[in-house]
Amino acid sequence: MREIANKSKDIIYSLNKKALKYFFGVKNISFYSSLIVGDTIKLFAKANKRFVICPCCKQRSSHVHSYYERKLSDLPISGKRVIISFKARKFRCENPNCSRKIFSEQATSFTLKYCRRTNRLTAYLQKILIEMSAQKGSLITGYLGVKQSSSSCLRIVSQMPIPDQKYLHVVGIDDWAKRKGLNYGTIIVNAQTNRPIDLLDSRDSKDIVLWLSKHPEIQYVTRDRASGYAGAINKSIPNAAQIADKFHILKNFGDYIAEEIRNQYPTIKKQFMSTQEVTTKTDSETSFSTISQIVDTELLERAKSIHVSPRSETLLKEVQRLKSKGFSQRKIAKIIHANKCTVRKYWHLTAPQPRLSNGTNNYHLFLCNIIEGCHRGHKYA
Repeated sequence: MREIANKSKDIIYSLNKKALKYFFGVKNISFYSSLIVGDTIKLFAKANKRFVICPCCKQRSSHVHSYYERKLSDLPISGKRVIISFKARKFRCENPNCSRKIFSEQATSFTLKYCRRTNRLTAYLQKILIEMSAQKGSLITGYLGVKQSSSSCLRIVSQMPIPDQKYLHVVGIDDWAKRKGLNYGTIIVNAQTNRPIDLLDSRDSKDIVLWLSKHPEIQYVTRDRASGYAGAINKSIPNAAQIADKFHILKNFGDYIAEEIRNQYPTIKKQFMSTQEVTTKTDSETSFSTISQIVDTELLERAKSIHVSPRSETLLKEVQRLKSKGFSQRKIAKIIHANKCTVRKYWHLTAPQPRLSNGTNNYHLFLCNIIEGCHRGHKYA
């Protein structure tokens, strides 16, 4: 410790020993000295047990053989790095029949075997690194004052114990892409904790049935609209209730509405064409029709009008102008920075073509009837 003080040119401070004891709160560990050198806080600790247990014969031993030093990283204090110099002891086994003559004491409440971090620092890093990648974790830990390499970040996360899922009440099943468009697997999530439980290598119903059969206690399963998942659930746990997730519920709802409008379209059209006179409306109906007319006037006008893109008009005029000057299609494509297929399309046109619509029915002609029928409760039959 004196050598550290002599070599360092920074200002050195010491910390109260009793304050350190209550600050760490680790049993059977005492801090006998401390230094603050620059941006580093160095603490000196040792175990205060009088005897330890031999790992082989399980007998007590109080015969100290030698000492060695372990350097441990701990949580930073006020942005300063904390290094704990732990003075560990080696003991001689007092049992003459024991195969191990010398062994080291292990402060399991303070740190793990062969580890260079304290237990509380490891737990702190695990909570952070589980939420990010190894490269990002290496960057963040450097900002926190406990710099770790990307490989160390992976090892810290891999050392986390996997919780034993003895009883599952609600699970969620969905697919995940190992290689998008080519290989897919199945992920199973605990819906109550929002944590993954298992990853299956495929989306085959046989694998899902095999996994679900091992958990007959499952009562609810959330899934998407895939028939394979539904069939697997019915085979393995038929008593479990199947729940479609929020996204697929809204998707189904939208599909049903579109299908209903498509089925009722001939009836709506017939009713519209047969109506020649405007019936007398009540004041409330008149006010609603006036408001709906104001709101939907712009929408109806846009739907009735033929839509021509301004960009199409500009391209047509430019292609025809350069064509009249004798330029070839390839030369025009280079000048206007367009594809030669686009130039070929406008080469023989005299007027811009309207944008084609995927719809086969003129719904815009009957929007007013549909809106009034929904609000007035009129039945088209």
